[in-house]
Amino acid sequence: MIFGAKNGRAKMEEKLPGLPLIKADEPYGFEEHIHRYGSGDNMLRTHRLVQPRALRAGDILATGDRVLSSPREGGNGLVLIHLTGGSDGQWVGVPARIPIALLTEEDGAPADVWKFSEG
Repeated sequence: MIFGAKNGRAKMEEKLPGLPLIKADEPYGFEEHIHRYGSGDNMLRTHRLVQPRALRAGDILATGDRVLSSPREGGNGLVLIHLTGGSDGQWVGVPARIPIALLTEEDGAPADVWKFSEG
């Protein structure tokens, strides 16, 4: 993110890394994933696993990191994910096909992990 001064105040400009995400379709589960495997859609989303393109703002990863905004295209097969950390979060690039674990109640994570995700 780029910060600039406007009228004597620091203000975040609307310049985000990468390009807006081009979604082929809505997220789908394992059954549809079998049929689409290798198509490049990479929109698998289940209760516990998600591919980066199918992430949504507010999702909490198994590490306790919260997704702060919609993913973006990063080029060369990367998806840019905006995660908690620093003053305004941080953008990380991950391969589009990689499965990412979501934090669920069934994981039995300590309350501190849930608090950490709140920022």
